[in-house]
Amino acid sequence: MQQASNDKYRDYCRSNDTKDEIFRMTIGSDESLEDYEERFQLSYKRARRTLDPESLKLVLLRGIREDPLDALHLLARGDIYQLSYEDINTIFKNHSRVAKKKGRGSQLIASTSSSNSSIKGEIGNMLEDFKSEMLQTLAMQMDT
Repeated sequence: MQQASNDKYRDYCRSNDTKDEIFRMTIGSDESLEDYEERFQLSYKRARRTLDPESLKLVLLRGIREDPLDALHLLARGDIYQLSYEDINTIFKNHSRVAKKKGRGSQLIASTSSSNSSIKGEIGNMLEDFKSEMLQTLAMQMDT
């Protein structure tokens, strides 16, 4: 009877800091994505909250800074928010393992994000070239 009572009311005795810890989590500057996800999962289990998979994914990704998030969009080949939680977890693990093999740890994200601006510039140039080519094709078809 005591155990049942303890189980039922234990969450009410927990501090709000423990319950809301997962909503304030951010990735550390020298922390790998895999380590961040593991720490996030431990905090989630400790908080004894129940979130649907979509909300859990959003809370996890909210803790990642802008630069690493841009790199994750590239690794996901688009918008990482469109992937499932399991797919995001797989990307985190693969990225961290590749970074460890290369001996760069979390520095890979920083180097990837610094090259993001040049990649974005290249994509912009490709789009402009495509636009010019399309306009030329349309002009030739109209002349015909």
